[in-house]
Amino acid sequence: MGRGWQLWILSAAISSFLATSSASCVVEFETLTYDNFRGVCSGHGECSNVTNLCTCEDGYTGRSDWLNTEGLDCQLNKTLVLVFWGINAVFGILYQFKTLPKMLERYREFREKQKAFAAQGKPIAIHQNRGLIAILFYEFWVLPGLIICAITKFSLPDERVGITPFFTFLFSFVKIGFYWGVAYMFQPSLIKTLLQSGSLKRNKKVQRLILVSDAFARINCTASVLLSLTPWITVANGGELNGTAEAAWVIYFAGSIISLMTYNVQSFYLKSKIKAVLSTIVSSNKSSGIAQTQAKLIKMQKTIIGQTLFQSCLYGMFLFWPYLWNKHDYFLPLSWLAFIVISKELAESHVSSGGTSSKAQVGAYTTTASNSKASIEDGSMNLLSNQTSMGGSMTAMRTPAPPSAPVIDPPDMEDAL
Repeated sequence: MGRGWQLWILSAAISSFLATSSASCVVEFETLTYDNFRGVCSGHGECSNVTNLCTCEDGYTGRSDWLNTEGLDCQLNKTLVLVFWGINAVFGILYQFKTLPKMLERYREFREKQKAFAAQGKPIAIHQNRGLIAILFYEFWVLPGLIICAITKFSLPDERVGITPFFTFLFSFVKIGFYWGVAYMFQPSLIKTLLQSGSLKRNKKVQRLILVSDAFARINCTASVLLSLTPWITVANGGELNGTAEAAWVIYFAGSIISLMTYNVQSFYLKSKIKAVLSTIVSSNKSSGIAQTQAKLIKMQKTIIGQTLFQSCLYGMFLFWPYLWNKHDYFLPLSWLAFIVISKELAESHVSSGGTSSKAQVGAYTTTASNSKASIEDGSMNLLSNQTSMGGSMTAMRTPAPPSAPVIDPPDMEDAL
């Protein structure tokens, strides 16, 4: 019964909106705006007796993302939209400069380890290091895309998602970069490494779970990428306010809520797995490096959990409250701050090597050739070596063994499941 009422309310809202979408600015636009107490055109413009459309005063517009209400209303404050994008750009540039040196350090360390394995006849290509690729996505795809979006809004203020091709392309570009890099490259690699720790790697159930996790990541990433392309439906439709635009809007926001909640569940599971697996090693090895790594990784998962819950609530408001349907211009720059925050946590989810060079650790890697090689290929945090989920190094999880020393697996952690 509860679900039936929700569907009825949504259908009623959609029907009401469609009935008013092509009407004049005088009366019929009431259902969508809820701003009639401010007067015609929301009190920020005049309704022409000739065209029966709103002519907005300076600083206001009805031109909006997705559901374009240009000529029907004057609700959007242009200055406020630019302020939000300005905040987005400032944080994007700040974190670009803050995380770039760390990314370069990780790349150099990976190159050293790559050369060490090449000398053993075990070449590893950079595209195999999914963790490092994820941080490259962040530095050279997501952050630049966010900054370009902000610059575009200041230089071409009439650009809109789902209305104009250029800004719609930027919207899809940033979304695809984030979900492909962070959600697909990073998270599955970390799950795989944790579940292959110690004796867990010999457990058939664990191996099946890894396969399920990888498949889930591919499906979820594909869904997110497809959702990022939905505004092209309205672009192809000429940016008109009609049933096609309405359908694209509902598909995008409903699909995004489902996608966000699946990411939330994935991060919640990963957080518990990090805590269970690494706590076992910390208790046996008394390693401050592992404890520090555990804290950083758990912090990142908590950030993702919090952000996905918050974003889901916002997406729900925009889906079910018609008043917000032409306010996406406010929502987009603020919601994309989450991309910066989550990606920053990803970039910093390692512990400094504390001056221990990668070259000094080659002996330890050569004694665990198959295990360490797999870690570098994943770019994930290897519990037996010093490789992290981002392809960088961290404080030694164990004392590096001399070249001839045997490798001792961590204690049995099957109970961690």
